[in-house]
Amino acid sequence: MGNEEAARLWAQLSPAARERVDAEVVGRRRLHAVLALREAFREAGSRPPGLYACQAVVAARGEDLADRLEPLPPPDDVPTLLARAADLPGVPFAFEAEWDGDTQGWIADLYAVLPEPAGRVRIGSFRDGGGDRGDDSGDLYGRAAEAGRALGARFAVPFRFCAGDGPGPATAPDRPGDDPAGDDGVG
Repeated sequence: MGNEEAARLWAQLSPAARERVDAEVVGRRRLHAVLALREAFREAGSRPPGLYACQAVVAARGEDLADRLEPLPPPDDVPTLLARAADLPGVPFAFEAEWDGDTQGWIADLYAVLPEPAGRVRIGSFRDGGGDRGDDSGDLYGRAAEAGRALGARFAVPFRFCAGDGPGPATAPDRPGDDPAGDDGVG
């Protein structure tokens, strides 16, 4: 497992507890795996390890079980996003992308901005899959911006990548031709 503490904690679990944790890891449910690990210690009458120790065990199990992990869902594509946008309860007046992240990497969420009361509605996500999807996961910003621009063009509304921390640039609203220099500000 690489980490001596993680290996020590793993060795303390019963075979049944190991199976429960591994099932969650294989299903890519890391938080559930951490919870199963902590619960296994409680069931055994022991004080559960801390969050970071449990995360280390789950990460090590993920490495050990890498060939058995459930595949990630395919990334959202423009036709799928267009269909979702067409099914919204109103006509969007803009599309936005926004950075998010979790313990597995960066995510670019794509939103349709609708009149109230709906407000912003998430219609898709692009995840930095670490290259295990068979696509160019390294260009997360480019893929999300391309999809957002396509949605904006289809609905004749602006698209913008909201400012914030993330692995790529963020811009003000963009419409092709708005910039006198010819740069639409995205990508």
